[in-house]
Amino acid sequence: MGMFVRKAGPEKVAAGAEEGGIRKLVSREVAEPPRQLPKPRNGEIAARDASLHLQRVIMASMQEIDGLISDLKALRERLQHESDRTAHGSVDHASLGQAVNQSSRIIAEYLRYLEKRFARAKHQRMIASRRGGHTTPDSATG
Repeated sequence: MGMFVRKAGPEKVAAGAEEGGIRKLVSREVAEPPRQLPKPRNGEIAARDASLHLQRVIMASMQEIDGLISDLKALRERLQHESDRTAHGSVDHASLGQAVNQSSRIIAEYLRYLEKRFARAKHQRMIASRRGGHTTPDSATG
């Protein structure tokens, strides 16, 4: 096997050393039986251990609840922002609707005015043509 040895760079040597250390640790953990915790000598030690475990569980639960509260506060702020945005949008939409209605009334009034003006001019042209005279645009606008 000595004939096929490759020379490795410093990075590969360091990586190989790390892998070798991990392999030794894993093989030692597998080969050695798991260590057992010493049995408590009296009920006080067991109660203290149970109390510590319970405190850890309580702290984890409290942290989870605090996280949920923070998430709910963030969602509440987002919902409030969206509500404000929607309310402003509704006001803007209502204002736009009023402007459209006002513009439509103005346009309709102007169209009625033009219709009357052209009808009057047509009527005056018709009267003038019956009399044989000609009207100028200034006299038709009257």
